[in-house]
Amino acid sequence: MDELPPVPPTLFRTPPRSPDEIEPLVALPKEPFNTLGLVAFLASLVGFCLPLVPSGIALVLGIIAVRRRPRGFAIAAIVLSVLQVGGWIAWAILLAGASGVWGGMQSTQTVQNGAAVLRMAIVNAEDNHIPLLKPDGTAAWNTLDSWGTMYRITIVGPLGERKATLWSAGPDQTFDTGDDFQAAMQSIDESLLLQEPKDEERP
Repeated sequence: MDELPPVPPTLFRTPPRSPDEIEPLVALPKEPFNTLGLVAFLASLVGFCLPLVPSGIALVLGIIAVRRRPRGFAIAAIVLSVLQVGGWIAWAILLAGASGVWGGMQSTQTVQNGAAVLRMAIVNAEDNHIPLLKPDGTAAWNTLDSWGTMYRITIVGPLGERKATLWSAGPDQTFDTGDDFQAAMQSIDESLLLQEPKDEERP
């Protein structure tokens, strides 16, 4: 008959008979905590509400904190902040593009309407015997361009060949700046002028 294998002595240890025989408890090593990584992660969450600044802070702190263990919060902060920065930049580019397209559409509309506006102003001045211009050079009728600014008219050309030029102040709604543009031009009669016209094209 085969003999049974010996039983390990640890399975049948006798209980301690005195306090001195009790083995001391061994403390488990404390799990490290990456505080900087947590701060970076919280900053990246704030980045969903505020543009760029919290995301940039989260990215910098995440890069620093990823060198420490545990790295979970730091990695999450880096990923979220990169996505946020990219998203905010893409949104800014989209808004700038949309603004440019809208401004171009308004400029086109102003030019398309300019000839009709100037023609109506001349006809109105002729029919009602009123001047075409005010003393400040603005049109003598309340007609606005696409940005809500009064048109300005300048008179160019020699006597007998006068032409009225219709100007828009452009998107900044201020004359004598770089975005002013000519919306229309048409020949006029000298009797429509309130003040002595200027020969230069711009005021």
